[in-house]
Amino acid sequence: MRCLLPSLLLPVVASVALLATSTAHARQVEYRAPGGSCPSQGEVAARIDARAPEGSAIRIDVQPTANGFRGEVIVGDGERQIARSVEARACDAVIEALTLLVALDRDEPEPPASQRHETAADPTTPPRPAPALSSTRDERDGLAGGRSSRERGPLAGVFGSSVLTSAFTGPEVLFGTSIFAELGARGGIAGLRWLEPAARASFVRTRSIGWAERGGVQPDVVLTGGALDLCALTAWIDGRLAVGACSRTEIAALDAGVEGTDAHSRSHLWATTGGIGRARWTFPTSIIIQPMVELSGGMLAALTRDRLDFAGHAPMVAAPWLWTAAITGGIELR
Repeated sequence: MRCLLPSLLLPVVASVALLATSTAHARQVEYRAPGGSCPSQGEVAARIDARAPEGSAIRIDVQPTANGFRGEVIVGDGERQIARSVEARACDAVIEALTLLVALDRDEPEPPASQRHETAADPTTPPRPAPALSSTRDERDGLAGGRSSRERGPLAGVFGSSVLTSAFTGPEVLFGTSIFAELGARGGIAGLRWLEPAARASFVRTRSIGWAERGGVQPDVVLTGGALDLCALTAWIDGRLAVGACSRTEIAALDAGVEGTDAHSRSHLWATTGGIGRARWTFPTSIIIQPMVELSGGMLAALTRDRLDFAGHAPMVAAPWLWTAAITGGIELR
């Protein structure tokens, strides 16, 4: 029995020693964040354990801001304390970036006691700087939903062209193209994230294609003019998809006649106004130029509805309400 006792106690002693070692190396994590929109304490601790299970105590504090969330992580205490901060639209992106920073800012090994004493006794020795971040710009952008909040400016310019179609008399539609320039705010105004005003000026040219004959002739309608879109409401989804509502006013010259002849009527003033919705997807890059694609559509009211008569041919009158749709491609500069 006495011979068996050491054999029975050996696994118990080994287990206690292993538990004590694990507990000694476990990191203390102090975590504060808004409930509901941020990960729990357990999830944050699990992410830190997966990337940097050993090291000094950690304090993480996340607060909501006008543009999303701002998080700060403090590693260690005293002179060896390291502080980092990150901003992003989503709280989970902030936590992901902070845990990565914790893994990158690994504690350096403690110097020998004699060296620590000499350093403390010599007041001329400069303090040791905090370790520099080795994360790349692409990594930071990816963690913050593809856009680094540190790199976002208050304004953004958008330039591009569109392929569009719009109704005219009801069954007949116009097809054409436009080029545009837009200037808009980013980050919200007065603490309202969805309030991002923008103004877009476009040059538009559309034309009738394949219309049915009227009174034995083929109508030919051309609209050449400009459009102004004023947008105020914008909702961002995942930091890349922006959905917004805009008002549109269009003023153009309407030229109508008979296809295949030079017998055109005089130009008429053409004006519409209404509202459109648009959805824009931006492709994040590591430079200030970001490609984008956009879909838009809406309803416009015709402010001028001239009766177009051509030498006894069947007249044409624009419909009171006109739908419009466009596919857009371009670049965003920010």
